[in-house]
Amino acid sequence: MARTMCIKCVFLLTYLSEITYNKEVRRRLLRQRDLIRKLEKIGFAFERHGGSHDIYIRGNDMELIPRHKEINEKLAKAILRKWGL
Repeated sequence: MARTMCIKCVFLLTYLSEITYNKEVRRRLLRQRDLIRKLEKIGFAFERHGGSHDIYIRGNDMELIPRHKEINEKLAKAILRKWGL
């Protein structure tokens, strides 16, 4: 005999799975401040705020940093790799 679940149980299980997913996603994020500190160590300086990014420059080099408290780890690694870090 197949078991049926009430709507409240289905909602609760869905909610709990979303919480678990969000915890896993958070582990793959880097704080924006940490990324900026690493860029400032190699000579980048804040120039201005863009629409949704902050702009950092070093001579003729320019890097756009998303204005979020946490940045996706893949994006952060790509930015750091671009500048040899």
